[in-house]
Amino acid sequence: MQVVRENQVYYHPAARPRPAPVPAAPAPDAALTAALVAGVAHEFRAPLASIKAYAEILRDEAAPGSPSAAFLATIEREADYLAGLVDNLLNLERLAAGRLALDAVPVDVAALVTAAVAAYAPQFAERDLTPVLALAEALPPVHGDRDLLAVLVRNLIANAIKYNRPGGRVTVAARPAPGGVALSVTDEGSGVPPGEEERIFEKFYRAAARDAARGSGLGLYLVREIAALHGGTATLERTGPGGSRFTVTLEGLRT
Repeated sequence: MQVVRENQVYYHPAARPRPAPVPAAPAPDAALTAALVAGVAHEFRAPLASIKAYAEILRDEAAPGSPSAAFLATIEREADYLAGLVDNLLNLERLAAGRLALDAVPVDVAALVTAAVAAYAPQFAERDLTPVLALAEALPPVHGDRDLLAVLVRNLIANAIKYNRPGGRVTVAARPAPGGVALSVTDEGSGVPPGEEERIFEKFYRAAARDAARGSGLGLYLVREIAALHGGTATLERTGPGGSRFTVTLEGLRT
């Protein structure tokens, strides 16, 4: 006997009403996103400068070797890291907007490298790394934007410090090359996995072997883009059982 309960309706599964599809969220406007990132990054600059300056003042007054001095040194280091990230974000936005113009002047590569290595002295000391300068005598000046080339050199050195082994060396070399100067930075870290020599220069890309170290994936991308703006190239080669050598070529001063 078939029993049908009063007021009960049965539906075939295919006949059940389906919920209306949820419309996809509109894609964010790329220009608006870039402007927002640039605006936020720019607003970070002044507070970070203040944090670093006050930390330096307090560290000078702290007893050498005390916990307070160590804490303040950490604050300075973190402020430097964030300041570098802000600079990379701003340069990325300018590059995307086509506003990364060159103010080309004769640039002394040896002076640029020496200043960058000196600026990273605290990071070298913290990681027990030894900077090695191998600068050829009578390097010809290059034709380029001094500020952008300083970013290029700093990003290469920061990369070598970040991915080096404790107690290793960072070798910064420069020599005359056909048409200009070849600048290289070599570390003694674990190296870049085979097959990722080109991808390491992609925007926001980070090699699987390097995920343990923090970073934005922008430093090497900007190195290659800045080199290209100067008519040069940026390449990577593995060295020995471990380590990497990044080489940038830059055009010499036009006569």
